[in-house]
Amino acid sequence: MDRFLGHSSFHLFDTHICAIGVLARSGSCFGNSGGPLICETKAEQSVSIALMSFGLNSCGLVSSPAVFTRVESFIDWILYQLED
Repeated sequence: MDRFLGHSSFHLFDTHICAIGVLARSGSCFGNSGGPLICETKAEQSVSIALMSFGLNSCGLVSSPAVFTRVESFIDWILYQLED
């Protein structure tokens, strides 16, 4: 996250998650916007907790952070949209 704070063009909010890939070829890339950030629960279920928003000008670098938007921040809106 400190990397983003050094760039004045990035604004992070409580609705964001900053994440870095730890496996080879797991970093973000152009065209990944809207893609899920998946976590595994204790019950070994895969859950999408956030959606890719933006990252630095790099592609697929393990040490390059990306910013995701938290799904839980918009769950009420999502459920409202699904009502129709």
